[in-house]
Amino acid sequence: HSVNVAILSMCIGKRINLSRNSLERLGTCALFHDLGKIKVPYEILNKAGKLSDSDFKKLEEHSMDSARLIIKLKTSRDRKAKILLPPFEHHLKYDLSGYPYTNWKKPLTLFGRIIALCSTVIGKQERTSIIISNTYEMGEFWRSAYEYQVDISVFRMRFGAFILSFFRMIR
Repeated sequence: HSVNVAILSMCIGKRINLSRNSLERLGTCALFHDLGKIKVPYEILNKAGKLSDSDFKKLEEHSMDSARLIIKLKTSRDRKAKILLPPFEHHLKYDLSGYPYTNWKKPLTLFGRIIALCSTVIGKQERTSIIISNTYEMGEFWRSAYEYQVDISVFRMRFGAFILSFFRMIR
């Protein structure tokens, strides 16, 4: 999942003309976005059907756990600082109503929004068992996600108009 999210995130980054250094940072952030799930029990991660409230509370902790684990990485403080925020943000909605709870007033970072979008799309693809074997099929999948499977008002609220415009670019 994280590798696919990283690839799609970097595709979006390339499409919006991010620099090579920014693309590297975006890809790294995406690779680490679900790192905290190693602390979530296997039974919860692979549970069929809807999660109980207590199971969902445990799952919600993974964004904060991702940030905690990134802080513990054996790399420079500067490198950790550059990749910490987007994994923390990826389940916050554009209006900051998601999780983990925060009383921030600042908007989500561009990288946080891109990773959230890609994680949602890849997650949907994984849950529906759609096999994507080439770039054309990926474009078709994204177009169908945009046109048929996503309530645009919810999508705009979660990711913001700028990221939503990426879908318009590939139509």
